[in-house]
Amino acid sequence: MGKLMAFITLHGPLIVFFVAFGNEFLPLPSEVMFLQVGALVALGKFNLGWALAMPIAGIVLADSLLYFIGRCWGASCLRLVYRFSLEPEAVTHRKERLFGRYGMRFILISKFLPMTMVPLVLAGMTRINFFRFLLYTTAGTAFWVALYTGLGYLLHRQIDSLVRFAGRATGTLALVGGVLFVLYLGFKLFRRRRILRLHHEKRIAPEDLKARMEAGDSVVIMDVRSRQAIEAFPYVIPGAIQIPLEEISQRGNEIPAGKELILYCS
Repeated sequence: MGKLMAFITLHGPLIVFFVAFGNEFLPLPSEVMFLQVGALVALGKFNLGWALAMPIAGIVLADSLLYFIGRCWGASCLRLVYRFSLEPEAVTHRKERLFGRYGMRFILISKFLPMTMVPLVLAGMTRINFFRFLLYTTAGTAFWVALYTGLGYLLHRQIDSLVRFAGRATGTLALVGGVLFVLYLGFKLFRRRRILRLHHEKRIAPEDLKARMEAGDSVVIMDVRSRQAIEAFPYVIPGAIQIPLEEISQRGNEIPAGKELILYCS
């Protein structure tokens, strides 16, 4: 049996609880752990009740903490997340748009996507009823945990063989995994730098925009922030048209034609 499976078997439910809790804040391999826990259940080495209850409890506790962080320091928290994320802001803001479009339904599937904390913080920022939030996040978490644990249960023979093979080839797998991780990290950093450079080339400083407005230049300013961002920071540049990015395709006729368009967001 692999070291991780042996460790989980020895220390049991508390390890599962803390790894699941930390998964909401750090990129931990929780799915791999759930698969191995499911395999241990099939092999009779882990209790099924603990296998489901402990990770769900840890994740829901972390989600509730993120909800209240969103209520108190939502905007600052999101800025911090975007600052240290490997994903460009153009990509990470997509979570805001999806949450704005689907609301709490997005919480049901957010565990399957990266940066799972974003919709949780947004739920707190928008003052969604906590018990309604708790219902949705518990349902989404239970589905996510049960799916991977069930797959581990059904594929326990293959997982056990894979773990045994990994134990015999630890050095080679560690080297290959390390190289792949470095390549992945390099690709993410290159992509982020490229997108931010393109965005920077097309930006206009607030002072320059103010000067153009005072000079009477014919420009159209459009506020494309999500509704949640507007509620969190309800201030608008005078004369700006408010059309959330997710509604542009439906409200495109409201954008004046033949004029220079300047967009701003959070």
